[in-house]
Amino acid sequence: MVKPKLYGGVGTNRAILTKWTRRFGNEMIAYGRLLLRHAMVGLLIASSLCLIEAASLLESGKTSLPPSLLRMLILRLFVLAWLS
Repeated sequence: MVKPKLYGGVGTNRAILTKWTRRFGNEMIAYGRLLLRHAMVGLLIASSLCLIEAASLLESGKTSLPPSLLRMLILRLFVLAWLS
């Protein structure tokens, strides 16, 4: 009986394909996580800026929104910033 070579024989293509698929799959997962982190940081910055703007509007009183609605908006933005 002939023994298969190290890189030859039955199932070699499948093993190589599995190796490359696993490698690129892991890279795609890593890129996805990186994009998600960047999106979360962007969301944190945007919600923080909105929170500052809403607080300054509430303090100055120069808004047509009722203060209770503005306080609710500030609370929601704060929770959004905290979650991200």
